[in-house]
Amino acid sequence: MEWNGTECLAVSPDTREAIELRGVHPQFDGAPRQPENRTTEEDATMTTVPSPTADTRWRCTLCGNLTRFDVTRSSKVVEYVHLDLAGEPKVEEREVLSETIESVRCRWCNAVDKIELVDRPGADS
Repeated sequence: MEWNGTECLAVSPDTREAIELRGVHPQFDGAPRQPENRTTEEDATMTTVPSPTADTRWRCTLCGNLTRFDVTRSSKVVEYVHLDLAGEPKVEEREVLSETIESVRCRWCNAVDKIELVDRPGADS
């Protein structure tokens, strides 16, 4: 039988390593199959990180980094997409309905739970 489903790779939020391959086979109900030993502990430990403002910025409390971070965010957006005559899409308008920062990882030391907000230089305190 030819495979016409879709596959997606689940990635660990802590190590960014592939942890499982989830697939959807056409003869099933369309829901990705989960391994039996999977717990929801990973989901329960996810915390949101506050966004920097005009007066604050992120700082890694472990190494002091102020400039390099990997940010994982979830967004719900409405986009106006225009397709040219060749079928190439171009987003012409984008409205962010909601956005949540799920994790911020320091690029220097790889710390995830050590990010804090600090005042920007010159910010009125």
